[in-house]
Amino acid sequence: MTAIDKYIRLEALGNWKETPDADPREVVLSFGDATLLLSDMSENLLAHWALAGMQRVSYRDGVALYTLDSQGYETLEVTDKDMIEAIAKVSRFVAVGSDNIPKSYGIYVSIGVLILGLLMVAPMLIRYQANAMTTTPAARNIGLQLAEEAGMKFCDAPNGRDALDTFLLRTFPTVNIALYIVQDETKSYLFPGDIILMSEADLQLIYSQSDFHEYIEKSQYYSDVSLHSIFKDAPLGELVSYLTTGDFSPELHRQLLEDLMVNQILARPNPSYSQSEAAFLSDVEWRHLQEICLD
Repeated sequence: MTAIDKYIRLEALGNWKETPDADPREVVLSFGDATLLLSDMSENLLAHWALAGMQRVSYRDGVALYTLDSQGYETLEVTDKDMIEAIAKVSRFVAVGSDNIPKSYGIYVSIGVLILGLLMVAPMLIRYQANAMTTTPAARNIGLQLAEEAGMKFCDAPNGRDALDTFLLRTFPTVNIALYIVQDETKSYLFPGDIILMSEADLQLIYSQSDFHEYIEKSQYYSDVSLHSIFKDAPLGELVSYLTTGDFSPELHRQLLEDLMVNQILARPNPSYSQSEAAFLSDVEWRHLQEICLD
């Protein structure tokens, strides 16, 4: 999964200089969810760059030059058009140099533009960029991290997880639903990234596949738990840290988790006990799903 829904996987070659005096080194670039991985030809990881912190300091003859620091000590050259476009959509700042402008001058211009932006419109731009770089996969990673910090343990009996995935694929083939059954939990929640956290207790109230389908459908309708309110109210320091690392501070994690556990509780299932039954799974698969929390 990548930070752009268009790409499931995106790789290209680039030339990496770890220091200004180092010789350029050909590397394999792997565009990920929040980072760009740099590996050698033997697939050994050499470095990873935070996508949000990358700066393009020049573009000349189809070659884009990137750095992670304002002085350009560590640089990366990329010629692949798709990779350049993908980085441009998620990187923090873009300062394109002309063919006749020296690299050092482009860096100085970038610094000047940055300072001016900080003085005039930095808060608005930073909040906008935080929203723009938070794709559904990125938000989902945050949601799963919050669930882990809350001590939630997902039921994951192999046959049960397979049955649940099959049920979701057959009932919602065009929607990427993230549904997890939480062991020993009595309440169900909605978390960032369109995550539905269904408690083991609520699963036990489901008596038919039709009821389960209706429960997921209703939950999915309300599952857009946005991080926009966090971006609106968070201190700028928090947002700058998020843009460069893709994560929030432990204190903000705690505040967000407390809010979710209070304000994003799902209503309990209301079984219909209907005699009509939609069969999305076989009887054996349905039993495996119901027993997903059994070891």
